[in-house]
Amino acid sequence: MHRDNESSRQAAEQGDLNTADLVAAIANGDRSAETALVTRYGQALRYVLLREVGDRDLADDLYQETLLIVITRLRTRGLEAPDKLAGFLVGVARQLARAHRREQMRRATMPPAEELADPSPSPCEWAIRAEEAEAVRAAIARLPVKRDRDLLRRRYFIEEDARVSCSVLSLDSRQLNRMIHRARTRLREEIGKMWLEPADAVGKG
Repeated sequence: MHRDNESSRQAAEQGDLNTADLVAAIANGDRSAETALVTRYGQALRYVLLREVGDRDLADDLYQETLLIVITRLRTRGLEAPDKLAGFLVGVARQLARAHRREQMRRATMPPAEELADPSPSPCEWAIRAEEAEAVRAAIARLPVKRDRDLLRRRYFIEEDARVSCSVLSLDSRQLNRMIHRARTRLREEIGKMWLEPADAVGKG
């Protein structure tokens, strides 16, 4: 078994794995297979996202989140049709891009008096719409500051009204916005780290 795993690792490093074997290797916790996935599909995925959103910085953010979602999915549940991996990657990326556009449109039509929370779309909302919210839950759980974890869970999972959060936390709307913005920034950083870690490291914290 060890020899088989070593052979799989070497094949992944050399880019020789077919798609089904690549998916299986990731499910078995092979980090070199995850690197091979990024090498094989990363450039095309960035191109798709840039075409979808037209903004390089946003495309880079969605690229990281797409990889987190897909690799977490492959680590935990695999893929029913491994030969459809490329389509799955593109599908998740486009779902995230569409969710971003819908959120931006919703925010643009919302009366300013109602807009208490951070107006930019949350990573959690994108992930939920891609049906992979467990990846973001894991990232939130790893945040070292308890207040960051509480704020993000209140906002994106409990869906607590911003006015209620202000009252419970004794904050005004501007203070709440600043705290959520800082918490989301740290969450993005954590998301960026997670997909690069070994499979057995995800979920700890």
